Amino acid sequence: MIESSHPLYHAWLKIDRAKVHLRSLKGSITKFKKNPRPTQSIIKKNGKEHTEFMWPPLPPDSWGLILSDFANNLRASLDFITWELATKNLSGSNTPRSGVSFPIFDDPTMYKRESNRKVRDVLPATIPIIEGMQPYNRGNCLIRRSIDLLSRPPVKPNSSPLKVVVLQSSICHSIHQRQL
Repeated sequence: MIESSHPLYHAWLKIDRAKVHLRSLKGSITKFKKNPRPTQSIIKKNGKEHTEFMWPPLPPDSWGLILSDFANNLRASLDFITWELATKNLSGSNTPRSGVSFPIFDDPTMYKRESNRKVRDVLPATIPIIEGMQPYNRGNCLIRRSIDLLSRPPVKPNSSPLKVVVLQSSICHSIHQRQL
């Protein structure tokens, strides 16, 4: 762990917290795969209650919450980094203006139009790096999947896109671990 006086200390705290959520999600997925139970729901038909079972089972609702916490912590770490880049650029003479944050856009046109206010105080040399990390540039697998995840609207925990995002994040994480 880095010292609390380091400029990226808070970004690392958020990344560490994201790792906690990812481990929690992986543990829950492993448990779910070892002991899958059909999803049970009670419905009313013709005034009578019936129990329906769905196979394969739907993932627990908690997965969406854990994944959201994971994504929010990663997003916050990017914002902390961007804020520190702006602080460094201003050399402590001024506080960065409000709205300084890491831009995430799927479309290069939107990035060009909207990113100026988000990176206006940032070190100019870092702006091409930030643009290179945008989803439309498809950079590093783990970074790309994380940013893709953060740039999408939230999904309901029981919807199939969540399963795909979890699987993609898991695959990318495995690929990233092998690259280290």
